[in-house]
Amino acid sequence: MTSEKIFVVGATGNVGAETVKELLANNVPVTLYVRNPSKVKELFGQSDLISLVEGDFEDLTPIKQGIAGHTRLFLLGTLVNMAATKGEIARYAFDAGVKQIVDISSQSSGYPWRSSSIAYTHYQAEKRLVEETPRPKDAFVVTLRPGRFMSNLLTFDRPYGDAVADIAEANYPQGWISPRDIGHLAAIILQDSIAKHGDGVYELVGDVVTPQGRAQIFENALGRPFAYRKITSTEKFNTLSHAVGDRLPHGAILELATAVDPANTTVSRALPILLKREPETLEEYVTRNKKAF
Repeated sequence: MTSEKIFVVGATGNVGAETVKELLANNVPVTLYVRNPSKVKELFGQSDLISLVEGDFEDLTPIKQGIAGHTRLFLLGTLVNMAATKGEIARYAFDAGVKQIVDISSQSSGYPWRSSSIAYTHYQAEKRLVEETPRPKDAFVVTLRPGRFMSNLLTFDRPYGDAVADIAEANYPQGWISPRDIGHLAAIILQDSIAKHGDGVYELVGDVVTPQGRAQIFENALGRPFAYRKITSTEKFNTLSHAVGDRLPHGAILELATAVDPANTTVSRALPILLKREPETLEEYVTRNKKAF
């Protein structure tokens, strides 16, 4: 068992849960900041390696009190007040002696300045962590910038009957990343030497698939015909509003409904090196989760 202890903000989501499982598998003690302690037992079972701090993003005082004695922090937040929230958490962390923050950001934060509100929100949060929050010279922020989550296929990007629907042209490339790969990479970094990654920035695209290719993947995995149906941005906006309208602001939903990947989207070349294996493909993800469709 390592002498280090890792504080985890965002432990019960599809990315954070993968990070926690990987850390526990390697006997790394973790403290999980959670709203619902009962969910922890459902996800991770009983473990002497797990400590809990109960709280939410409305009042971060429990983090200030609970992060003492930790050397590293996994940080995943929401779009609402992201820069302020992450900045406050980072300040508490550095004041308590944390030497490494692994921050889950977004590929869009590297897009042209203010190209979208989601991109700008992530850009502001990154800037707050890396440049604006005072920290010791031996403390670092590693930024992970994932592209489109494969888990979107389980929610608002689900097939409609036997059709895959999207606003892009049938043969337009779209980048995807498995939440498992994001979580595993975070766990790897949190166990590597802090100096190895420094203030590293890693873009995470694990597979590039066209909408037509996505339909073929569902056909292969589920054993029935699937077609691609191009829809309007209005149709996608209405679908998103119904699926995530209670969790995301109007502007974010509008952008998700109209966003198109850069035409030169490619698999991140560094990802297999960082993961020490090939990233999960979209077909592997759909096949692994085919009971959900």
